[in-house]
Amino acid sequence: MTATLSLPLLSGKFLHIHTGPGKQHDRTYGSLCVPTVTANDLCIRDLGYFHLKDLQHIQDKKAYYISRIKSNTRIYQKNPTPDYFQDGRIKKGTEHIQIDMEVLMNSLQPGQTCEISDAYIGITDKVPTRVIVHRLTKEQQ
Repeated sequence: MTATLSLPLLSGKFLHIHTGPGKQHDRTYGSLCVPTVTANDLCIRDLGYFHLKDLQHIQDKKAYYISRIKSNTRIYQKNPTPDYFQDGRIKKGTEHIQIDMEVLMNSLQPGQTCEISDAYIGITDKVPTRVIVHRLTKEQQ
């Protein structure tokens, strides 16, 4: 069994409480809570299950989130030299460049952290975000 809750720290009153099977992820619960998000809230998605539209909604509300991301999540940066059509529009497939996370991780020493402040996540609808990459030490693995 899992228990998931929303607790505004300033009020100390539970906003949402949800219990479910132990193998159920928290992505669905996160979507149920998004409408109650207000400016300056901090939403923690510690298991890394989320819908990109929920993260975008949190940003639109001027709130914040912290989430683990899955190892297969694609991370992009803006392409400084995209291709353009003759009418001046950017060719969609050239607007972003996927970051090779394996190369990035191999460039870090165990225990070292790297920040990607101008990142985008998602294959089609790219959500702007900040990504913190930390290479685990042997003890942390």
